[in-house]
Amino acid sequence: MKKTMVLMAAAAMLSMAACSSGGAGATGTTLGTGDAGDSDAAIETPGENIEATTLDPLVTEDDVNGSYSSDSTSSVDSYGTASSAGAQDSAGVTRMDVEPIPAFEAFSTKSIWFSVNENFAKYSLVWAVFAFDGNGNVTVYSHVDQFDFSMINASMSDDEVLEVVKSVEMEERSYLGIDGEPQPQPINLRVFTDDSGNITEEEQIGYINDDKGLTDGATIWTDLVTDYEIQPIYDMQFAGYTTFKRRITDADSNVGYNLDAANTAGITVY
Repeated sequence: MKKTMVLMAAAAMLSMAACSSGGAGATGTTLGTGDAGDSDAAIETPGENIEATTLDPLVTEDDVNGSYSSDSTSSVDSYGTASSAGAQDSAGVTRMDVEPIPAFEAFSTKSIWFSVNENFAKYSLVWAVFAFDGNGNVTVYSHVDQFDFSMINASMSDDEVLEVVKSVEMEERSYLGIDGEPQPQPINLRVFTDDSGNITEEEQIGYINDDKGLTDGATIWTDLVTDYEIQPIYDMQFAGYTTFKRRITDADSNVGYNLDAANTAGITVY
């Protein structure tokens, strides 16, 4: 009997010791002490994980943020304006691959060009209006001080614009006592080349002042300075050279205008 009771007491003590050991271990995990606490400190949040990542040298921070696109390339086109690579105009032509139109070719097309005193703007003083006939000739209206761009608009045809210009010209000629209308004269272009004689550095267009007739008048020269920007005035758009431009109807298909090459036929080279 005594032996049995001693065995039962020993078993009870062993059981209590086991329970006490298990409880202490659970309490340590809950408080985050010991090894379990150190393990918690080593866990990284998703944001910290991205921050700590070493970026490939070819990848930018924008790439990580998702703003990179393999199609978002751009370049400077052949007429000086930044455009998207492969951008096309309304005619489906890739503008980067189209060369600006040289002066002689531009003036060989029937068109009306305006020559102004300085900046091409709504308030510009118009020195002369050049009406090219498309056959190698130009009629210059050089008595148009009273002309103003507000007299014309985008809905007018070139013929209608020319009627306004003629009206201003003839009124001033009458006031100055100049007889007759301006007469057509051959297109007159001259270029100035570099020391090699091969590269055009400057170009001018000239016309004869016909106040005393085409045979006795002095030649007046106007500089052609490349300008690939389109200039809006009221509801119209103009393109050409810095102080010498024409109206255009479609800005998207405008390829700009350039100086003539030194070997262009029909122009004088210096």
